[in-house]
Amino acid sequence: MKSIDKTNLLPAYHQLTTILRKEIRENRRPGDLLPSQNEMMKQYGVSYGTVMRSLMELQQEGLISRERGRGTFVNPPTTDATQKKIATDLKEARWNGKRTGVIGALLTRPWEHYDSDPFFQEMIYDLTRAASGFELSIQWLSSDTVKPSRLARFLMDRRVDGLIVFNRSELAPETLSTIARQLPMVVTEERQRADEPELPWVEVDGHEGIRLAMRALLDAGHRKIALLNGDSGRHATFAKRLEAYKQSLKEASIAYRGELVIETEDLLVKTANQLTSRLLKKKPTALIAANGRLTLGALQAIRAAGLTVPKDISLVGYDDSPLFSLLEPAITMVQQPVREFAQGLLAALSQLLKTGKVEANSTSLHPRLILRQSIAAPSGEDDAERSPQGAPRVR
Repeated sequence: MKSIDKTNLLPAYHQLTTILRKEIRENRRPGDLLPSQNEMMKQYGVSYGTVMRSLMELQQEGLISRERGRGTFVNPPTTDATQKKIATDLKEARWNGKRTGVIGALLTRPWEHYDSDPFFQEMIYDLTRAASGFELSIQWLSSDTVKPSRLARFLMDRRVDGLIVFNRSELAPETLSTIARQLPMVVTEERQRADEPELPWVEVDGHEGIRLAMRALLDAGHRKIALLNGDSGRHATFAKRLEAYKQSLKEASIAYRGELVIETEDLLVKTANQLTSRLLKKKPTALIAANGRLTLGALQAIRAAGLTVPKDISLVGYDDSPLFSLLEPAITMVQQPVREFAQGLLAALSQLLKTGKVEANSTSLHPRLILRQSIAAPSGEDDAERSPQGAPRVR
């Protein structure tokens, strides 16, 4: 069985969750008893907290049930009786075909992940405001609703006509498929795995945003550029950002260095602060933070290390907001067209509600780079890291 890689930058709990998920789906049957927490600690060489966090994630996905005094058991797949119950409940929720004019917007993470997120603060405002133009209203749904045992009842009680799902990869494919058969649904990412259902999606081109950021840094002469990214293994959005980072380096004839990239599933400011501190030990001359909260955490770490932007390190963030223009110095940011994004999601779902289909199953919007004062030529870079003529341009 696969073991935990202590040199991997992904947290141990995330690695363990991936291992256990694969083990359950490929080698376990419904009702099987999993090893105890102590046995897992010994087998994988991890702490009690790591085991418990992994089990909590698997329980939220509906893969396991934990019974006090008995142990942890593999759940039946939701494609059987549970799936039929969800389908029945959701059919009842349609209120005999009568429309309510309410659509659900499902945020599949705890609210603490959004209260300091520049992108989602703007998205919540724009989506709610734009809904009236489609004669709809928004019911915001929290992460608790993704639990298989509660999702159908929650949707029925809220009487929603359709659903917009952010971060679709947070939902188990079986649950997503079941709901999609009963409710019109639009998501914000294209599918990343073959077992995920094909659904209409709207996104902002993740390749283009990072390529714009890389072009600005390479044009300034940087060749040692670090990336603080979300988890590319679980989110198509962050997979595209990592791919664009690697491709930009390749086009500039710069070797990819894995130690200059850290990915995290936990997109909190405090986590970004800790991870940026690790990246700074590699002495990059520039850093790209692939999310608004990651940008805020990176700034905290840079200042805590006694470094100055852009004198000691250049910084480009993702998900612009007025906040970043007010900082000293103002931060260069990739700006997503949030208002257009919200309009696209509503237009697609409205069309689904009216006709049962959309003209285009996918829509990709274009970001732009807002240049401010956080980029300068590298000052402390080793000669070996630089080319005599500076860095090539990325086209």
